[in-house]
Amino acid sequence: MAARGGVVNEIICGDALTVMRAMPAEIADCIVTSPPYWRMRDYGHPKQIGTEATMEEYIGNICEIFREAKRVLKSDGTLWLNLGDGYVGKGGHSHPNGFERIHRNRQIPRGCSRWGGGNATVPGLAYKCLIGMPWRIALKMIDTGWILRRDIIWHKTNPLPESVTDRPVTAHEYLFMFSKAPRYYYDADAVRSPYSAASQERLRYPIVNTCDTYGRHKPEYKKTGISLRTIPLNPLGKLLGSVWKIPTRPFKGPHFSTYPEELIRPCILAGSPEGGIVLDPFMGSGTTAVCALKHGRNYIGIELVPKNIEISQRRIDAVKKNIQPKLQIIWK
Repeated sequence: MAARGGVVNEIICGDALTVMRAMPAEIADCIVTSPPYWRMRDYGHPKQIGTEATMEEYIGNICEIFREAKRVLKSDGTLWLNLGDGYVGKGGHSHPNGFERIHRNRQIPRGCSRWGGGNATVPGLAYKCLIGMPWRIALKMIDTGWILRRDIIWHKTNPLPESVTDRPVTAHEYLFMFSKAPRYYYDADAVRSPYSAASQERLRYPIVNTCDTYGRHKPEYKKTGISLRTIPLNPLGKLLGSVWKIPTRPFKGPHFSTYPEELIRPCILAGSPEGGIVLDPFMGSGTTAVCALKHGRNYIGIELVPKNIEISQRRIDAVKKNIQPKLQIIWK
């Protein structure tokens, strides 16, 4: 069932821009989402994002949506945006709507492989050129007032195979961290990880004057069993880095654009307090909601396609068997 507007921990059926325009300002602690990539799939809805005829139109629509998302986000909130890329290409079989059907309900643009965008022509870009869509959007969002705090590399440790032999296969995507203001909520301790054995060994030695001009430790400073550091190791571990090695996860269902919980868990833990509200304007298969509930957060989901809401709701209901979130009405 689609949610009534204003209810937390349910999904609102509608397009992201229209739904967010009806929301009051500054209600979400953070936004975690992944919009449809350009010309990758056709969900068969007239208001869908991603099937725009031109790159400029797609970028404009995405930035308009996140301009509204910025209003809905709290002043100390962050936006975590996952985006993939594609290539200018040709080939494939024609289809009345410009897409080639390759697997039941799954559709991809004419001329693209299963793993990358395929666009017959893109003005200004040569055939086979990487489009650079994630960075085009990120830079445009900076122009609209967002502060880009970090580009994060999602290193897919189990990338899908590609038949291409004239370039490296694709094994990463981007995750951009934006903020509304220079100061914002960020819980660094919530996303620390254990130090490696090599780091612990290295940190046993003094901070200054420990190496010769070639970067080698001077023998006189290697005092086994004695820590000469003046700054102790943080017992919670090291700070989160900008390269996240996370495998993709299979998803049993007709919705194929599903990021893994491991990818967005750090976003939710660092970007929102316990009991806070996580907004996903492109809910898709419900991963953001599921992860938010598992970690003591609330969610607001927006999804255009009713069939996707049914998929999300089944996953969410499975989590709610052990968790009883409150259905708070926060606007009317």
